[in-house]
Amino acid sequence: MKDRDFDDKKEIRVAIRKLRKKLRQIENLELCCRPLTAEEMVKVSNKDVVRTSLQNFLKLANDFDVSQLSETVTTVDPSIASDTIEECDTMDLPEDKPLLDNVELEVRDDTPQDLGKKEVSNDHSMAKNAPVAAGTLDDPTRTKVSNVHGKSRKGTNKKYELLKEWSKVGYTYLDNSLSKEFLTCVAVYKNLVAAGGRDTRTLIWDMNDQGIVQSLRGHTSTITGLLFLDHGRYLVTACYDCTVRCWEVVTGHLKRSTYLYSPLTCIQRIEQFGLLALGTNGGKIILLTESDLTEVYGGVIHSDSIRCLASRGATLVSAATTPETYIWNVRVESEKYDLVKTSHSTISSKAVRSMDLYGERTLYIGEDGVNIKRYDLDTLQTEKIANNQHNFCSTDSLIVSEKMLIATSFNLDTGYSTVNVRTLPDEEYVVTMHCPSPGTVRGVSFSPDSRRLALVTYEAGVLHLSPNDSDATETVKVENIGFRNYDDTSEESGSELSDWENDFSTVSDYSVDRTEKSGMWCNLL
Repeated sequence: MKDRDFDDKKEIRVAIRKLRKKLRQIENLELCCRPLTAEEMVKVSNKDVVRTSLQNFLKLANDFDVSQLSETVTTVDPSIASDTIEECDTMDLPEDKPLLDNVELEVRDDTPQDLGKKEVSNDHSMAKNAPVAAGTLDDPTRTKVSNVHGKSRKGTNKKYELLKEWSKVGYTYLDNSLSKEFLTCVAVYKNLVAAGGRDTRTLIWDMNDQGIVQSLRGHTSTITGLLFLDHGRYLVTACYDCTVRCWEVVTGHLKRSTYLYSPLTCIQRIEQFGLLALGTNGGKIILLTESDLTEVYGGVIHSDSIRCLASRGATLVSAATTPETYIWNVRVESEKYDLVKTSHSTISSKAVRSMDLYGERTLYIGEDGVNIKRYDLDTLQTEKIANNQHNFCSTDSLIVSEKMLIATSFNLDTGYSTVNVRTLPDEEYVVTMHCPSPGTVRGVSFSPDSRRLALVTYEAGVLHLSPNDSDATETVKVENIGFRNYDDTSEESGSELSDWENDFSTVSDYSVDRTEKSGMWCNLL
């Protein structure tokens, strides 16, 4: 390769790296609970311009590599090619032995034969018109694959049942008066969907009537978490204004409010004890009773803002903006509540974006990069499950039900998100759904009773998905993507991956008040 060509390729790669870094910084700004400054709003408003430039450079990189490959092929010395051909012509091949005698061909067919005309394909694209740079982890010619995630056929029947259910998915964008860019969290219970955001209000929709039934006002800052209680009778809202409130869904009346002196970043229910666990911007975990929102425990756990909580039975897991993850056991003695730390681990070298528990001993973690992490709380072993197509994606939200693992995948380069469905406990990949509009999924909630799935995306608002909806007039694109588990530490993208990890909390660089923590979160309700 000529020196000038080498310099051109290097300049393109540097430009791609810088543009990706800008997009990551913008994504982090969008996660802030506090109001953005005028300068920060300008940065956020330029997101589409930055992404368009990135896609143009990715196309240039791909075209450049293809042209270099063609030039290399056409400039081969004819004499070398001739010698090679002559050498092949003079080779002695045994006539009584087939050429492929020792080659084993593995035929895999994971797609059921009874799908009929359902829209399921093997296209590996993650979003519309996504440019692919040769040599990157998205390049289909790339052969560096660490392992292929696969399970036994034990859960195949469950997989086909879910595939049939999710092969046609109707969608609706819920009409609302909230600013779509400021939505942060969502909760679903049967036919009820609730969403809140930065403009301090919480809206509740009844999907049977397709209309807003309540608009709850009273908070003075960003809503960071929502929970339906008592079979949908009450809705609990956690807010960055240091308060947690309980509302009657039917009347919209405020039942109770508690001030906790710390900005709240996430909320989780500990059903076994009738408690609510709340994470704060200062790294503190607070336990409240569901009945009257009385504080029964409070202690500083993390050195930074708590991003998300997960709970099953007596197990509580907390993760902050730093990679550290704590596993707790909730104990009650003489009506006194306590959190006993059972383990403390850096399960991932990257900051945790989302997590949920399957049972009390299996933890699923979403992060930046290709994979979801499955962590066994008994053996302390971690395994990877492919969820994204390349390292410049992230799993911003995931949720576990009795039979399914639902995880989102956001492609930084294209700006589109997808939703991947797997069976549990077998973890068989079922299907991928494409969000019809661009945007990062900030929260996800699923109601097993009504089979309703709700997402909040930064740019498109509340997306309501209804699987197996024969009456749906609009359906999402559904695909069967063949996932591959790549090595997260590939040499091609080493420096960029370091930035991807280190830039996760760079939003503080844009903060006017450097003493205020960024308070980023992803709520799984």
